[in-house]
Parts: sequence; structure tokens; C-alpha cells
Amino acid sequence: MTNYLSILLIALVFLVIFLPTWVALRRLKKDRARKRSPLIANLLRSPGESLNEKIEKLREKIDDRLINIVSIFIGAAVLIGFCLGSKANAPTTLFMFFVFLLVATVVTLYNVRHLSVLWKTLHDYRLGHDAELAVGQELNHLMRDGYTIFHDFLFGKFNIDHIVVGPKGIFAVETKGKGKPIRGMGKKDATIEYDGKNLLFPDGYVSKEPIDQAKRQAQSLSKWLTSAVGENIMVTPVLAFPGWYIKRTAPGNFLFLFGTYQNYKNLLCAQKSLDDQLIKRVCHQLEQKCRNVEPKAYKTN
Repeated sequence: MTNYLSILLIALVFLVIFLPTWVALRRLKKDRARKRSPLIANLLRSPGESLNEKIEKLREKIDDRLINIVSIFIGAAVLIGFCLGSKANAPTTLFMFFVFLLVATVVTLYNVRHLSVLWKTLHDYRLGHDAELAVGQELNHLMRDGYTIFHDFLFGKFNIDHIVVGPKGIFAVETKGKGKPIRGMGKKDATIEYDGKNLLFPDGYVSKEPIDQAKRQAQSLSKWLTSAVGENIMVTPVLAFPGWYIKRTAPGNFLFLFGTYQNYKNLLCAQKSLDDQLIKRVCHQLEQKCRNVEPKAYKTN
């Protein structure tokens, strides 16, 4: 009787887990047959391109952890079936079962712990990606006013989320996606205070690093463009908090973007002025460096 029960259990494991997995893998293999992309030139980077690449890699890691956990349960089912149908003496079978149970528990807890970290990181990446996408879409409206917008500009070990080039100057925009506290306090929970040096968030967090980061990126871009075009180029740092309000409690000339398109049009009010020829030279250098996304292949029908 136990032998039949063992065979039945293993058959159920095969039908419920192995067979669907095999079908899914076969379908995935078929989907990977692709046609060559008709596009030849590399594409310009989109808003949040770097974060999107990180999200894809993170999903692969999450899939690996989930596969590890599923494999443990499959192994447990097979072992239980083996133990039920085994003719070995009971103490040996029981010892094997508890050893496997201990190992399976440790490995499962290890994978679950890493999964929780990966899921939190994925949430942060998605929040950042959505924020960059929102800011990028609003900035793109400035093209109607004669501005050129570049997104996700790779610069060594870091990237500049957005670069705006137009008659009123060049702006390096750093975007921050930060979740809001839920305390039922309305606008107060969605307001960041700027005291001229630091940013004060409604949850009590105080930081000046986003401002320093935006300034560093603008300085790096200024040096690179100056060298590239052979003329002194000034870049204005801008910090974007989409969906937030900014309250200034002390004087400061740092530019912030938030909320609606009307706020983004503040970039058109700068005092600087660039001539058309210099704008074309700057845009040419930026485009050469920003056009580096290979066209993706297409699945066959």
C-alpha cells in the first residue's frame, strides 16, 4: 500500500509542478526565437532607462530565489514519497527525513531573507523609475518652447536623470522618487521644507545630500561640455521631487521642480542666454553620448 501511495505522490508532484514548469520553459524557448530589428542606429535613452535595466536584472534574481524555494518543496515531496515507500529501517529513514528538513529550512529561510531585501529594492527602483518617467514627460513639453531634452545621461559611475538645453541655459535635473507618509494630514504630508541648506521631510528626515548630488552632477557636466565644445559652459543644477510641494523657509537660489507643468516652465525664466550655434554644438555632443541604446529584437509570430 505504501508503495502505491509513494508512486501516487510522486506522480502528483510531476503533474502539478514538473509538467507545468516544462510547458512554461518550452513556451519561453519558443518565444526567444526572434527576428532581427529593422532599426540600425542606436536609440536615445528614455527616462529611467538605467533604473529599468536594474529592475530587469533584479526580477531575474527574484525568479532565481523563487525557483530555489520551489525546488526545495519539490525535493520535500519526493523525499516524503521515498520515505513512505522505503523498505529501509525506520530510524534511518527518520534520520534522513530530519536532516533534509533541517537543510531545507535553513536554505528556505536564507532565500526568503534575500527575497525580502530584493522586493524592497525592487519597490525603491520602481518608485524611482516612475518619478523619472513623470519628470521626463513634463520636461518634454518644453520642446514646444525650443528646448532639447536628454534623459538618463550616463556619466562614468553615475547618471544624470535629465538634461535640458535651450535659449535660457543648460540644466542638469536630478529626480528623487520618495514615498509620502500616510497620516491623514493632507498637504502637510506632501511638503518638503528647504531652509537654504537642508531638506526637511515630513517624516522628520533631514538631508542635504540630494542638493549636493545635483550640484556635483552639474559641475561634472559643465567640465565635460567645456572640454567638448571648447567654450566655457555653465550648467545649472535642478532637483525634482514629482508629486511633492516645496516650502522655502529661508532664501536660496537653488531650483526645484515639482507638481505640474507650470512649475517646470520656471526653467524658461532663467537670466542666462545661449546663442543658437552654441546650443547646436552642445546638443550634438550630448546626443552622441546619449544615443547608446541598442534596438531590441522582436519575437516571431
